[in-house]
Amino acid sequence: MPRTPDTSDLVRTVATRRLNRRQVTGGVVGSALASALAPARGLAWQEATPEGAAEGEPAYGGTLIYARNIDAKTLDPHFSAQWSERFMLYNIYNTLVSWDTDFNIMPELAQSWEILEDGTGIVFNLVPNAVFHDGTACDATAVKWNLDRILNPDNNSNQRGQLEQAVASVEATDPTTLFIALKKPWRPLLAALGERPGFVVSPTAVENSGDQFALNPVGSGPFKFVEWVPDSHIIVERFEDYWDEGKPYLDRIEMRHVPDTQVAVTMVRTGEAQLTDEVDPPMVEALADATDLHVVNYESWRWNSMQMDVDKPPFDNTDFRQALAYGTDRETVLQLVFGGTGRVMTHPIAGGWAYDPQLDSLMQYDPAKAQELLASSGVAGQTLTMTTDNTRINTDLVQLLQAQYQELGVNVQIETVDSADYFSLIKDDTIPWGPANWTPRADPDGLLRILWHSTGFQNSNGYNNPEVDRLLDQAAGIYDTAEAAELYHEAERIIVEDASYVFIQAPAEFAVVRNEVGGFVYYPDLVLRLRNMWLNTPM
Repeated sequence: MPRTPDTSDLVRTVATRRLNRRQVTGGVVGSALASALAPARGLAWQEATPEGAAEGEPAYGGTLIYARNIDAKTLDPHFSAQWSERFMLYNIYNTLVSWDTDFNIMPELAQSWEILEDGTGIVFNLVPNAVFHDGTACDATAVKWNLDRILNPDNNSNQRGQLEQAVASVEATDPTTLFIALKKPWRPLLAALGERPGFVVSPTAVENSGDQFALNPVGSGPFKFVEWVPDSHIIVERFEDYWDEGKPYLDRIEMRHVPDTQVAVTMVRTGEAQLTDEVDPPMVEALADATDLHVVNYESWRWNSMQMDVDKPPFDNTDFRQALAYGTDRETVLQLVFGGTGRVMTHPIAGGWAYDPQLDSLMQYDPAKAQELLASSGVAGQTLTMTTDNTRINTDLVQLLQAQYQELGVNVQIETVDSADYFSLIKDDTIPWGPANWTPRADPDGLLRILWHSTGFQNSNGYNNPEVDRLLDQAAGIYDTAEAAELYHEAERIIVEDASYVFIQAPAEFAVVRNEVGGFVYYPDLVLRLRNMWLNTPM
């Protein structure tokens, strides 16, 4: 059954009353987010709950083969931008903190932390026995080196934007104590340290490898790097000196590059692989008679959309962008492209403590309103190019939207590029109009800031609204999530009305998992934590 988010303990240990000093040991910080886990219509599967691991005690040994479109450009987390790179990064590296399946912030390299009373600093107490795969101590000095590396503007790290507004300085006071001085109270920092800004790489390996480190990564995580053959596979194997005793369970993980989802599903069905995800809904029905695997369903907070470069004509015309938003028949898209799974989305926060259901009514399908706005925009009759990658979902999506927009009065031609290059082209600002999908971050600031703040490092479409900047900056400094949520609701409303993105659907996620796989759990960011899995009958 769907679960209702519990907001009573949204900020258990971060000070909701202007930061009273307190200790956090093995506890949680942040929002107790809950995922709606309702099955889609007409299909049978196992719901992905936090207790969704296969039955039985964890077993040691074996190789987990995970088939998916790897689409990786680097394994250096400080310069990572591809979403799919994170699947392997979590195996090789540790983060300073981690998340659980409800986006609560949990210990990792930092086994505890405390926030100063005025909110201007955080003291982290690190695990005492962590080492990198090259034998270097993974201590406070190493963590400081990592944060300084990201913050150094000469390095041009993709993660700098998530830290620089908040972090004044970083100090290693002793091998297990790290102090981050803040320029101002900044609630999203802890959540950010559970993803790419918080990944810790070996300083020794970076200094020795130079610009080749991205191809020869060294972390302190449960698995050490073995091999990366681009467009083929990435292999890691168990790190025997891992600091978290008893982990990991697997001997080896092979992440195989399989761009075709149907091929990946077939690999799981035949036993060539044990796991794949991002499975298209129509493929699920064909697995109904399988006895040696099961389908896991998760109703996600990710959203599919069409993004536009608002600094380029004709997309610099607000009336035209709004005409496309009102002219998008999302319910038809939901039925024809996504097989009736998932839910219609009209705004970017799809779940969690900042979710506002009242915004679900924004920019609903209204062809008369769309015609009126299109007429006032002066764009009617022009021929525009919509670019997509060659995945089945996006190909179907743009073809259906092409028909909808041409009926509206906009001539659309479709250009297709290889899926391995698509995101890079979006980020390089060479695709003015095309599909985009994004997964949530543990704090709502994470996604809203990188996409819609004028300084956001993923803000590739030229969006710049000073009021949105102001609201995001103000909300980030507030630890009372109820108070902060109101500001996010205001920012969302402006973002939707500016229509730099036309939000379409929050999908149901499907993974095909062989029955011998244990420890499979979906996280809200949809990045599978392969390092926590095991095989009951190792291959």
